[in-house]
Amino acid sequence: MNLHFYWLAVVAVLTMGCATGQCPNTKVQTIAASTVLTGQQNCGISNLDLGSVQISTKLNQCPLFAVDTPAHEVVIAANSEAMTKTMVTAIVSEWTYFFKCKQVWYVIVPWGSTCVIDRTILRNTLHRRVTIPCSGPPQ
Repeated sequence: MNLHFYWLAVVAVLTMGCATGQCPNTKVQTIAASTVLTGQQNCGISNLDLGSVQISTKLNQCPLFAVDTPAHEVVIAANSEAMTKTMVTAIVSEWTYFFKCKQVWYVIVPWGSTCVIDRTILRNTLHRRVTIPCSGPPQ
């Protein structure tokens, strides 16, 4: 029986801040989407000699990896009169793509090379947020 009252007291203390109307006075700042390509690898020059016809292509550049960050929001301090907080509305994923050079074939003839995605790794999860009045739904 005493344990039941102990937990009731703990819950009351932990929720006291919400009941007394404390407000974090925060708002969201939007970070734009971006894709950053890093490093480069040469996929080679294609030279194909078919008898009297010679085909030559330029150097094919391929990034080592790319980080794709979607638009998202971060929490920043609001002015003292704002009485606002933030609320998460969605979760978006930031991805890292690793690339490799791949030989391109025309039937049985090597035709050149191209840049392809080798593997994809989830880098991070980010929040989409909105600013709401402190009297709104809980965060």
